[in-house]
Amino acid sequence: GDDPGKINFEKIEYVLKDGESDLGEHTYTIKEEKVNADGITSDTNEYKVTVNVTDNKDGTLKVTTLDGSDDPDKLDFENTYEASGSTEFKVKKLLEGRDWKKADSFSIRLKAVDGAPMPEGAEPEEADDPESPKTKTVTIDKDTEDLTAGFGDIEFTVADMVKDGKYVKEKTFTYEVNEIIPADEDKALYMAYDENTYIATVTVTDDTKGKLHTKVSWSIKGSEDEASVDEGVLEVGNVYEATKLKLTKKMDERIALPEDKENATVVFRIIGTDKDGKVIYENHVGLTFDEKSRTYETRTIRDVPINAEITVEEVYGGNYTSEDGNVKAAELKEVDGEMIWVVEFENTPTDDDFTEGIVNKYEYTEDEVEYVGDDDPKE
Repeated sequence: GDDPGKINFEKIEYVLKDGESDLGEHTYTIKEEKVNADGITSDTNEYKVTVNVTDNKDGTLKVTTLDGSDDPDKLDFENTYEASGSTEFKVKKLLEGRDWKKADSFSIRLKAVDGAPMPEGAEPEEADDPESPKTKTVTIDKDTEDLTAGFGDIEFTVADMVKDGKYVKEKTFTYEVNEIIPADEDKALYMAYDENTYIATVTVTDDTKGKLHTKVSWSIKGSEDEASVDEGVLEVGNVYEATKLKLTKKMDERIALPEDKENATVVFRIIGTDKDGKVIYENHVGLTFDEKSRTYETRTIRDVPINAEITVEEVYGGNYTSEDGNVKAAELKEVDGEMIWVVEFENTPTDDDFTEGIVNKYEYTEDEVEYVGDDDPKE
């Protein structure tokens, strides 16, 4: 017939002649033989049909299906095709600009698009709306092995391979991955978080042998840039937008300390302003001059923002002047393979007849200096 799933057995002929008789009851058992095909399960139903053959006395035989027998026109067998496959998304957290700290912790979220299957533990995005897209979050900190976390296996079955009401051998599923940006008050100092939304496209293909094969590709939403993927692991990067500032001061050899002083300290004020002129960083640091070595110490201050205009002002000085005044702009330079702020002061006496040699009129104390940032610049 037109139904490819319908099977008709050959007709059974009953006879009564020449001493041969098929009169009486005949019982038949109908069952499906084991299916020898990957992914297909056999139907275990077993039917019994009993018929009674009688003589019509007119040269014909009558075949009647007995009560209690299965209907020979309704012997249905149903086979089930089962196939499955899985994939897992893994993310690695990159931190550029400084080493990891114990307090560093970053959360990354996986979100299903259009009801795509999710790993175990996923929850609706909106707690009060069970129909909202499902999400799952992982957290990476300094102690996370290889700074890499996985969301868990995503299982695909034949039930997922339905499109427009029909089973398809190939189908794509879409997911979004993004870093959860903390509130301003919870952000790490000078940390630029990854604001990209990464798109994972999973192509699932049925090999018709019980296996669903998965292939994952990554892209960045709204961008032509390629996502950074290393051996299947998505790399989500943050940048620490601060660096060191190297402050040096040279002193004219004609300047000397008074006889009762072995050293003196000059204080500098470091100011960082954004593009709108708003002060986003302020710090003070002292440099100590040593009469014996005739030099000021070189000071390195950590955690000075990169994306700012940095100026350094000599706020407590003595009877001398800087060549370029008492305020100088720091320059961002590469030093030993690292981009750092560099600023240098050089002082000369205020007049040629200067002989007293007082380096500073004011010596700061620690209580009068405020340090800003994670680290004390004196350390």
